Amino acid sequence: MTTPSHDRWSRRALLRAALGTTAALAVVPGAATAAPLLRLRDPEAQRILNEALTGDAWWKGASVERFSGKQYDEIRLRRLSHGGYLTYVSGEGSEDFDHEQVARTVWDHQDKLENHFDGVIVSTTLGTGRDPQTGTEYRDRFMLLDFGLFYARQVQRMYRYPLPDGRTLIAFERLTPAFTDAATWRRYLAIRDRAEQQARARGDLRSVFGSIVEIDILFGVFIVEPGQVHTTRISLVAEIGFTSDNSWLGSVGSKIPPVIKSGLRGGFDASVSVCRAVKAGSYR
Repeated sequence: MTTPSHDRWSRRALLRAALGTTAALAVVPGAATAAPLLRLRDPEAQRILNEALTGDAWWKGASVERFSGKQYDEIRLRRLSHGGYLTYVSGEGSEDFDHEQVARTVWDHQDKLENHFDGVIVSTTLGTGRDPQTGTEYRDRFMLLDFGLFYARQVQRMYRYPLPDGRTLIAFERLTPAFTDAATWRRYLAIRDRAEQQARARGDLRSVFGSIVEIDILFGVFIVEPGQVHTTRISLVAEIGFTSDNSWLGSVGSKIPPVIKSGLRGGFDASVSVCRAVKAGSYR
């Protein structure tokens, strides 16, 4: 379903805004009080996320900005030792959405972001299953993103953790060949290559340079929980970035706080647009 043009975010806006956040960002609880059981294959990403989710103490010293009259109400940035930022955005979408509508927006409908966010050229599921290391359901996804001056591949594994207290965690991390057998990885690459070829055939890849770089710093977790004003709150804590060897422009942009915050705001608003379509029954 194609949405009206006022719901879409331009590719140039993505260049200005989305460095520093995931393109499929929908969104860590405003007041998390207990560390959830969260397991990733990347031990450092797992450590950082579990520490970040233990409560406000971990965020001491972070920059905090609060908003009123927006679909989101808080953004935080916490500097990490390597110079990047762990980001946090949280809100209730300015209206009532039930828990499952919000969770499905993240888990089932990231492919719909290309209808609401022009910077998402391709978003497709690669495979699903149960991860033997984390012990939970997973969904592997490929996204091709337009940053204006270059394109980026985002390849991730998502995990869904329903918690006993009624919250839902949807964590993600960078997908590498070590996560699958060789045959599965070859199939994933074939899907990726075919999607990129189709995008070129449609004329969607029009950058002057035309280069496609890999996003090589990627992890985060969405938390879906009861809201305070509206029915449901959705929050995200995440880091996305590029090494300087991979993309100098991406590496610099993912460390500039105003750029990161703009990306968080744009990603949240686009995801709320997807959730509205889920609520209306347009996306099933």
